[in-house]
Amino acid sequence: MSIFKTSMFKYAFRNMFKMTRKELIQFFVAVVFSGLILSIGPFIKWGSNKIDSTVWLQGFLLYTTLFIIIYLIFIAAQKFLGAYLGYTCTFELWNYGPVIGLLITFMTYGLLPFLYLGNIHLKEDMKFRLGKFRNYLNIKDMMYVGMAGPAAIVVLVLILQPIYIATQAQFIHSAIIACAWVLLFSALPLPKTNGINIILKSRLIWVTYFVLSLILFLLLQKITIFTYAAFIVIAITIWFLIGKVVKSGLF
Repeated sequence: MSIFKTSMFKYAFRNMFKMTRKELIQFFVAVVFSGLILSIGPFIKWGSNKIDSTVWLQGFLLYTTLFIIIYLIFIAAQKFLGAYLGYTCTFELWNYGPVIGLLITFMTYGLLPFLYLGNIHLKEDMKFRLGKFRNYLNIKDMMYVGMAGPAAIVVLVLILQPIYIATQAQFIHSAIIACAWVLLFSALPLPKTNGINIILKSRLIWVTYFVLSLILFLLLQKITIFTYAAFIVIAITIWFLIGKVVKSGLF
């Protein structure tokens, strides 16, 4: 590894968890709304107007805590890669996203707990552009940064699944389900999302990304040793495809 790459790696590592006050506010808005959406979903049923406040509060606190961890990993992975590629990275949340997600959850009676995470905004950092013919934002870099978050969640799920299979801990199961929803909705091409960044670069890659996210989501609905093995195979396939895309230079 060259001196320049080593310096960029250290710079990216130092900045992956840094957030401004505005970013922190938007982060916690996304976390609270996501915790509310997943916890309220089971209580929204046809002809039912009763909610056990104690059970709901426990679920809300559980999912809010989980989303703090999951979203932090998701955003940190994107910030790390973005900084490594020479960008200043800022977490952004579409103002209408969380509210629309809550409305869709109610309109579908909890069948579709619509989570809206947001996205990382990239701005070229000129001090890292010296001697390089890439003065401005590269759409390909946007795509790579967009993929970094879901990739980190896939790694997290690969760690959590065997723990759940061995312990059957409900906390771990809830974390895996939350990760599954994040994988699915982060692939949608909505304003300020990973999906829109990827589709801007290549529709083919976005379709592949969305289909694989959907398959992983479905596999995570029932966690067994067999679905875990299938998950590993698909995760390795994704890693192989990403490597091929990067090396080919076609996209």
